[in-house]
Amino acid sequence: MDNKLEHKHTILIIKNKDKYLQYFDERWNSYLFLNTKVQGSVNEKELIKFIEERFNIKDVTVEYKFDKVHSKYSPTANKEKTYHHYFYLVKANIPKEDFTIDNINYKWLSMNYLETDKKIQEMNSDIVSFIKENKI
Repeated sequence: MDNKLEHKHTILIIKNKDKYLQYFDERWNSYLFLNTKVQGSVNEKELIKFIEERFNIKDVTVEYKFDKVHSKYSPTANKEKTYHHYFYLVKANIPKEDFTIDNINYKWLSMNYLETDKKIQEMNSDIVSFIKENKI
């Protein structure tokens, strides 16, 4: 596999008991896990800075859980792409209710909801499955 063709991203898993923080992505027209593009290798300090700045908070920690290389159809690019996703569990004091920051809507959704929502499954079933399989 040619690494230059991999689209590398972190997937940031933020939990509140049995719910996962999702944001509504206008481009994908779906709720997704928070994520960042990766240039080179993952920089955990940059991940922490990203979360602190996004939510205007401090005392964030990230813990690497696993990574996965896989191919899937990209609806925004209208073609199959190979992705390398790095999954991180985030510990942070984020509001426990749904909220909006900079016109981005955030919601706490259960695994059951993530697995049964038609749009989320169409766009992100792979990510949801990887997280469930790894018991995060």
